Amino acid sequence: MASLEKEKAELQKRLNRSAEEKVTLTTELLAAADRAVKAEDAAKAAKLLAEDAEKRRDVMQKWLRTFKEAIKTGSEKLQEELPDLLARYGLVAPDMFPEGTDTVGLGSFFQWLRACITMLDAGAHFHEDISAMVAVRTLSAAVYGLFPSEAGQTSGVTKAQLRSLRDSSFRWPGEETVCPKTLPALAKNIAVNFMERFFKGEGRALVHREVERMKPQVIVYASLYYEKPADFWLASFSSRQG
Repeated sequence: MASLEKEKAELQKRLNRSAEEKVTLTTELLAAADRAVKAEDAAKAAKLLAEDAEKRRDVMQKWLRTFKEAIKTGSEKLQEELPDLLARYGLVAPDMFPEGTDTVGLGSFFQWLRACITMLDAGAHFHEDISAMVAVRTLSAAVYGLFPSEAGQTSGVTKAQLRSLRDSSFRWPGEETVCPKTLPALAKNIAVNFMERFFKGEGRALVHREVERMKPQVIVYASLYYEKPADFWLASFSSRQG
């Protein structure tokens, strides 16, 4: 009887250990399953992040290609147009490419662009002064030519003579007449006085104010030129006709 009780107790212990092991195993299995679910969720999240990063990379690459293409197209146009624009002022664009190469970096291109703009600014100011000088020489020479050339005649200029300046048939002085070497002293002094006493001061300010007044019209012409070149030339021709 005692042996049976002993075996029974031993079996109970085994059953208890088996139940405990079962509980432990179940807990470990549940924990493993939970870790597996979390790992799967993390993998899905990582996949979504990778796909999103790939999409952003594709978008950025597209933007970069568009940006590079825009720079290439714009730089090609500038390389074509700037030398022609400089040539209007008798200037020659500096060489953009290093010796022995046919390519140029972006930094070197912008250095070349700044050099061209500086030359254009200087050329524009130079031609502005020269244009004013030639204009005042021509006008002073023309007015001087209205004075009688023979001694004893009235030295004044009549209104009728001044009105002749507006006639299309009026013959303005030529290049040889307005040359400083051949220009009469009085006409030359008038031109010098105009440039030194007026044009470089109040005259230049008047030019700037006139530019400000016409700026809206210039902006409209510029927008037409870049958006609709044909309309730009038509508007320009119409303004000249008017």
